[in-house]
Amino acid sequence: MFKSAKGAEIEPEDVARCKELLTAASFDSGKPAPIFVGSGQVVFAGVGLNRPVSTTGMLVPNYNCAQLQSVLANVPKNGQHLLFGNHPRMFVSGKDQPAFLQKLAGLSSKLPKDSKYLDVTGFGRLYGDARTKQAVVYFPAGSCEFDSSAGGIFAGLNLFYLVDEKSQMGTPYFGIAYYRPGQKTVNTPELVNEVIAKLGPDYKPYSKDAQSIFIAATPFKEVDKERDPRNICELPRPHKLVAVIHTLAGKPNVPEYLLLANIRNLCEYGDRRALNLLR
Repeated sequence: MFKSAKGAEIEPEDVARCKELLTAASFDSGKPAPIFVGSGQVVFAGVGLNRPVSTTGMLVPNYNCAQLQSVLANVPKNGQHLLFGNHPRMFVSGKDQPAFLQKLAGLSSKLPKDSKYLDVTGFGRLYGDARTKQAVVYFPAGSCEFDSSAGGIFAGLNLFYLVDEKSQMGTPYFGIAYYRPGQKTVNTPELVNEVIAKLGPDYKPYSKDAQSIFIAATPFKEVDKERDPRNICELPRPHKLVAVIHTLAGKPNVPEYLLLANIRNLCEYGDRRALNLLR
């Protein structure tokens, strides 16, 4: 606001608007859906899930990022490879794709037969031969843990970043909020409605099973054997954000956790990793 004013007087209503945005985007331990989406920004529990950030000397207010730093020190050993799997071809198209898949296949061929996966330095954890339809890659991530008072609703909160060990950058991937089993503030249907209200009217709930509900702007084109979204980065990439609400076993009205993932960041991260591997 100060930059755009260029020395001119700043109107009181503009200051008031900034205050409203700041309040809306700040973490409130008394509100059960710690999500803010607006003004081109996505915020989870007070922290932006938008742009890659330097992890060198990284300080996230109210969060401890020791686990993230341990991942950067040893990605294959400490990295967490989780959430949405994609075939490696999702990240390379055109004439470069066959050479890229062949390169991955060549690396996999050197593994012992009993190996379940290949950690490709600078790319991710690859399962299967990249030239086959069944191949899938998961990217390495590290987390920051909320270490301040989370109030009576939440048992804990975490932020996950996709890591780049070479540039020492972290790409915001998803935030997850765990609910206290005994909290009475919100039930599952109420939480679903609140998340949709935060994300926008285009978002709809899709039940995965008795315990999991996905909230997305469009149905998933493909799922894996666990019915989780697969190849979510396939062009034209209609998904920007995806939320997941998981309930306690045998208690469908009691939420266990809420997760919000920045799918655009995931896919663009994969693009960068694949491009670097091709060079």
